[in-house]
Amino acid sequence: MIPLIINSNEDTPTIYLDNRSGKMEFSGSSMPENAARFYKPVIDWLTRYINEPNETTEFVFRMNILNTASSKIFYDIFKKINDLGEDCKNKVRVLWYYSYLDDEIRELGHDYKNSVNVLFELVLIDKE
Repeated sequence: MIPLIINSNEDTPTIYLDNRSGKMEFSGSSMPENAARFYKPVIDWLTRYINEPNETTEFVFRMNILNTASSKIFYDIFKKINDLGEDCKNKVRVLWYYSYLDDEIRELGHDYKNSVNVLFELVLIDKE
């Protein structure tokens, strides 16, 4: 299995999924025309990773914008994260970064946190 790297553009985030280090990062804006098609390789990769995970896995989310279709796909991603965390051998941690002024991203983080049973930290990146 090789890492999955997707470079960002105007409407899609940077995604870096590394099975060797267990580091998974999502950053930027997510407004693809077809979110299901864009995120299919991510979902497929995570499905394979669950079968051969690292001892520890850390997911870092630094999202600026998520359109409605992307936010729904993220629930699928968090379901995979939760599946990964169900195996007590695997330590899974999620870091969800948000800005003080960005209520929408903060609220999404709270929603996702409530949808999983893994260590999930909401991280404020700035102050007033």
